[in-house]
Amino acid sequence: MKKAIFSLLCGMSFGIAAAVHAQGLHATMFVKVVDAEPQDSLGAFFYPYKLKVIQDFDIRPLSCDTLSLKLENFSFFQTLRAEGDPDFALIPDMNVCSRNGQAPYHDTDYTFDGANLSIPVPADAATHIRIEYGYYSDLCFRTHIVPMGCGLLQYDFGWNSWYFKGDDGHVEFDKVAFDIPDTVCFFINGESIAEADGTVSLDLAQHRYDDISFHIADKKWYDPHPVRIGDIRCDLLLSKRDTSEVENEIPVPLAQLPDSLIADRKERIGRIIRSLHGLFPESKAEEFTILEDDLRTEDEKYAYGRAVHMSDREHAVFIDRSYWLDPSLTHELVHCFLNYNYDRIDARYFFDESLIEYFANYVYYPDPNERDEAFAAKLEYFENLPGDKDISIFDISRNYVDTRSGDGTHGIVYHKVPARIHEFAQKIGTERFHEAVRKFNLRLEQGDAPDFEDFGRILRDSGVSEEDWLQFVRSI
Repeated sequence: MKKAIFSLLCGMSFGIAAAVHAQGLHATMFVKVVDAEPQDSLGAFFYPYKLKVIQDFDIRPLSCDTLSLKLENFSFFQTLRAEGDPDFALIPDMNVCSRNGQAPYHDTDYTFDGANLSIPVPADAATHIRIEYGYYSDLCFRTHIVPMGCGLLQYDFGWNSWYFKGDDGHVEFDKVAFDIPDTVCFFINGESIAEADGTVSLDLAQHRYDDISFHIADKKWYDPHPVRIGDIRCDLLLSKRDTSEVENEIPVPLAQLPDSLIADRKERIGRIIRSLHGLFPESKAEEFTILEDDLRTEDEKYAYGRAVHMSDREHAVFIDRSYWLDPSLTHELVHCFLNYNYDRIDARYFFDESLIEYFANYVYYPDPNERDEAFAAKLEYFENLPGDKDISIFDISRNYVDTRSGDGTHGIVYHKVPARIHEFAQKIGTERFHEAVRKFNLRLEQGDAPDFEDFGRILRDSGVSEEDWLQFVRSI
């Protein structure tokens, strides 16, 4: 996204156009965010917006006899609509048509089993195939709340698919463009460029991710509050109401937070960002949008937070209200300064979560004694969790938590390993450890692809013994 700042985002209109290579086939995609239709509501699950998707595939003669595509892992709401009505398909308004050359489109036979789409292709002629369908997002992961109470909708490929890929699970985009209604703010995981026709194109040369994910926020549910921290700009978007106060599907009136609470929010943001800028002066992060809403799980035990990297400079952070009460907001902001979410880096969860959580607690607890107590509490929490305690951070393939039993890998990622990092940093010297992280991060900023062994080499070159390094590696 070109701008995360509320005043700049909130005048755009939205849709996506992209070129795709799937199974050697060239394709384009266009997505438009439109108002939801009244008949698409389901009880309390009313979503104000939906996607209208068009994907076009140009197929060369004799290249294949069937176009095989895949769209699986549907959003909760899309699935709920189908389960609520036996006659309601997962994609109820899907249409497939084709044409040869510039001839008019005509309907085409296809089969779709809820995940795999197969379309017969003539072998002796160049064919253009078009797929059209509608799609609803999930409202983060809090599936039981009244969606009218929260204006944040996600199309995050890490959670749910929303466009067709080749049946091998891959797709390559050549161009992506956006056209957004002026009623929403739009946050996408990549840098974008304003076009002369009023659309915005995703700069794919700078795009670091395999998938395209985005969030939209309905502006009417948020009050914008600008925050200035030196040369750094931040827009704080505060939700006007709390879904926990919604009864009988009737939302409470819109209301602003008290001025004193708004001032406290802004002061905390300034303090956190100044601390992170001091720790990581090489970071290019300088523009932020922080959106606060009611983003908790149904038992209120776990809350949703997310940092979205729109460019090296611009970031969006979505947080539950509870994130102000502990290091969680700081954790998401550290993600903006240390963007380790690269598929090419090994030790993924060490860099992209455990190290982030370490710095979140380091900044949140400036008093050394309170900091030591916080990390000790993390170890104690981990030891009391169910499950295998001997799993290494390097053996984790999926970071998750079971919100019912508390089981999962989150205890290793967010509790054990950050505490071990703290112990190691104290042992070798905290500033030495931080300097090694800065050097590692600088290599990333310069476009290198360092790995965990490179991180160890930086530490050993700084004077850390091989024995201390290996002992740390074994401890995590």
